[in-house]
Amino acid sequence: MSRCSRPLLAVTLLVPSVAAAAWSDAVLADRPVAWFRFEEDRGDIAKSAVGQVEGRYRNVVPAQTSAAPALGRASAFSPKPSQPANIDIPVPLPAGDFTIEWWQLDESTAANRPILTWSDGDGPSFEISVRDEPPDPKNRKKPIFAHCHAGASRSASFAYCGKWFHIVLVRNAANGTIQWFINGQIDGKPTKAATPALPRSAKLRVGGEAFRGALDELAVYETALAADRVLAHYRAALSSLPDREKIVTVGHRGNNQFAPENTRISYVQAVDSGTPVVEMDLRLTSDGEIILMHDDTVNRTTNARGKIAQFTAEQIQKLDAGSWKDPKYRGESVPRLEQITDVCRGKAIMMLDLKATGLGEKLAQWLSTTKFPKDKVILAPWTDEEGEALRRHLPDLPMIRLSGKVPVETVDDAYFTKMKAIGFSGFSIDWRFLPQSFVEAAHRHGMNVYTWTVNAPPEVSGAVLAGVDGIVTDDPAAVMRLVSSLAAK
Repeated sequence: MSRCSRPLLAVTLLVPSVAAAAWSDAVLADRPVAWFRFEEDRGDIAKSAVGQVEGRYRNVVPAQTSAAPALGRASAFSPKPSQPANIDIPVPLPAGDFTIEWWQLDESTAANRPILTWSDGDGPSFEISVRDEPPDPKNRKKPIFAHCHAGASRSASFAYCGKWFHIVLVRNAANGTIQWFINGQIDGKPTKAATPALPRSAKLRVGGEAFRGALDELAVYETALAADRVLAHYRAALSSLPDREKIVTVGHRGNNQFAPENTRISYVQAVDSGTPVVEMDLRLTSDGEIILMHDDTVNRTTNARGKIAQFTAEQIQKLDAGSWKDPKYRGESVPRLEQITDVCRGKAIMMLDLKATGLGEKLAQWLSTTKFPKDKVILAPWTDEEGEALRRHLPDLPMIRLSGKVPVETVDDAYFTKMKAIGFSGFSIDWRFLPQSFVEAAHRHGMNVYTWTVNAPPEVSGAVLAGVDGIVTDDPAAVMRLVSSLAAK
């Protein structure tokens, strides 16, 4: 799809036209004791926007692009082994309740990267750092952690490289807990963490030897901000973004969180909730019929075992594809593609994740037989070659390129020109590996960017900030509600 031809049923992010004052007003309303915007053009002094506090830059490059116009500019950290990049600020860690807020763009894969450290040299310290862990396919939420060290480790799920994140840490002294917020959303449960009694001489160091990326809008409060205030800050930053077109919610395998994936009932539930686009996985049976299933075997989602290619369509449709999810779905079958057509007609766009290759001719026959509107189908192949093959049979259907990561090492004008020449109008990329720079580059070339599979509220909120055009999710109703709430005035 072109950026100007989005589905009519999508959620629109109506961003009010406001000045950058909205962000400033939100921060100042909560009376920070220090607030560093890191916008100095030159020199080595970082000045606080409140009070008379001054920090000192060391090998930090100010005036880099920030997350939103309301935030102005940021500071970039690209340290060399002999030249650590940091900002030293004479701001003590509050002794009771406190809140620490900042924006961060991480571009490093170092094992442990201090972000904020309060220390007086030889005594105890309070450190917030980031450590990488390899993405775990069984636990998509935690490939990278924020780590708050205060005598014992405390962690929260955190940010992925290449994207801006709004991070808030709230300390409640009365119950001895720390609560993380990511992108305006509560992230995990409060954790017990005794903060050390640091002397007033303990000062803050921003950055360090290993951190690479950008930091912005660091604010310290002597109060524990409530969740609604944290969200108000995030929404104030969002409000300064350019007016958005429609952010499309895509039901991943239907209503995957609550119904057995890739079954008719899953799509009925998704469409009934108002989901504008539903995604489905297509494979071929031994007799050449297109059926819906993600895996290449029936093992995980049916009561049988074996390769899909070993079953005829009639055989595979006799299997129970619902009981594995919940006994109430017993008897749900593996549907043929045409059995989902009537569920979506006039209600939702069908996004076809092509797990099998060479489907162009059969999909053309399906469209001819069912008369399903061509502009309500999105082809989603996994390779450029398959895209070219599909175009020989389906020259005028919207088509996006599916990928786990950005498909090429070098993303330049020539790349997008090539993709459009093949017939691609956009991309769908794993959120964990989608850099914000790719979203912006695709948009400059008039191409859409979807991202998958985004379920956790902090990640949904982050996808809105990153400017994606579509969010593929297992819980479409919840995502539509959250996106609408971020757009509300």
